[in-house]
Amino acid sequence: MLEKQISDKKYFAFLKVRDSGLTNMFMIPEVIRLAKTLTGIKLTKDDCIQIMKNFDELEKLYNKQS
Repeated sequence: MLEKQISDKKYFAFLKVRDSGLTNMFMIPEVIRLAKTLTGIKLTKDDCIQIMKNFDELEKLYNKQS
């Protein structure tokens, strides 16, 4: 269960960074920087950790909507 609600915008910003292949997703400061650069969305360290910990749940939630 999600400890904190992650918006669809933050989830898709995280995916955009992942799909870019520009960084290792465990390099959170770089993920945060790239999310801002590529999408204009501000991710926090906590956002990234929550997305990684709850990826399957978020994928089901947001891929249903798209």
